[in-house]
Amino acid sequence: MKVHPAIWIVGGLVAAGGAGLVAAVMRGKGLNRGAPLPTVLVGDSMGVGLTSPLRMAGLPIHSIAVQGTTVEYWVNQGAAALQASLATKPGAVLVALGTNDAFNGDSYAPRAAAAAAKLLATIAASGAEIYWVGPPKLPASYGGKAPSQVVVDAIRNEVDAFGGGAFWVESSDLGITRSADGLHPTGAGYSYWSDIIVDRLGLAFVSTADTLQGDTFGADIPPPPSPIVVPAGWTQLKGAVSPALTAFAVSVLVQRRPIGDLLVSMIDGKSIGALTTWHYDNHVGHVLKWHRGISLLQEATS
Repeated sequence: MKVHPAIWIVGGLVAAGGAGLVAAVMRGKGLNRGAPLPTVLVGDSMGVGLTSPLRMAGLPIHSIAVQGTTVEYWVNQGAAALQASLATKPGAVLVALGTNDAFNGDSYAPRAAAAAAKLLATIAASGAEIYWVGPPKLPASYGGKAPSQVVVDAIRNEVDAFGGGAFWVESSDLGITRSADGLHPTGAGYSYWSDIIVDRLGLAFVSTADTLQGDTFGADIPPPPSPIVVPAGWTQLKGAVSPALTAFAVSVLVQRRPIGDLLVSMIDGKSIGALTTWHYDNHVGHVLKWHRGISLLQEATS
């Protein structure tokens, strides 16, 4: 099972002279804070309930969630609404679907899987990253029907098999308070859930164990598609950074600038550069591949 607790990993650049650098990675409250690109939310009633709390938690959500929908709905009746939202070129798409599918019984699994594969391909074609928020722990019965873990697993397996750019955000392990119907969260439950989602979509620090050594990048890591060097006159920021720096890095990251692009801004009274670099995703359960990352730089002092 590929669970993605920290989706934006920033850094992984090669310094001049070939020495490996630890990624300058920040923890930010909000996937797209400060970014011009929206985050689309596709979902069912769970998505509807999460929309406002996610916005309050810092995500600039454009929600097209519709109560009672399944994955199949979004590749059929809801396809036009989805395409219209994808035309805005979002940096990321959150998918909160699977709950209604689960109450259709084990035999529904092949249909759910096929629909999930089609939905993933449709979203990926827009260039957006995909983060599928799995259903919370489901009650033993709802509306006289028992939930099917087989269906949920079938959807999750499609996300896992899709590879880079699509990640499963686990929710079944959370103690979410429920309303009287036993299924839908209370207002406090949605707030708690949204905070956990944002946390699991947050930035994480990369340990020294993730340092890429020299030009070989270790026996099991291939070289990046093209070499990246720290521009002359700049040094890499390391360790904890301010919220303003975090927001700047995330805003540049979701713009999907070309590798090697350096965007400079005055932050906290200093000239800060955001260098678009390669990062190798080598965390357990991820598809191993190079993808865009950001390394924060500051002007070198003599």
